Amino acid sequence: MNREHLRQLFGKTGDVNLNLAAMYGKAYLDYPDDSGEDIPDGLGEMGCVKINGILDRQYEAAPEIGCESSQGILLDYLKKYISGEFIPATAEFTEQLTAVFKHERNCGNPKCHKLSTISHMDKYLTPEDMKNGYGEIIENWKIE
Repeated sequence: MNREHLRQLFGKTGDVNLNLAAMYGKAYLDYPDDSGEDIPDGLGEMGCVKINGILDRQYEAAPEIGCESSQGILLDYLKKYISGEFIPATAEFTEQLTAVFKHERNCGNPKCHKLSTISHMDKYLTPEDMKNGYGEIIENWKIE
């Protein structure tokens, strides 16, 4: 194998984007880094990356989970969120959320969709607002 072929397969020292590696784990690290492809110069200089391929790989690799696991992951997240606990975007966390997303695409359980809808409110609500609006539902949730 020539040097360029090996570089395409394994990259080179300094090629790894540590933020992407921390957030996406194997979906990023097990493949050549394509996160810089087709990024305009101005955006690349600001640190913008292309994660389409990473997300596709992570979705494909996500395990099939059931309603109980999906609701458990979301409930754990929501309880941490309303308590104000810091939730780091680790590879394990993003893998769990991807499994939840994959589950929801084929799930007919309204409880899964209700809890997912509540969890998406974190974009708009502070932890205190979430607690005031949904805290009782979250605390009394029965996983089914």
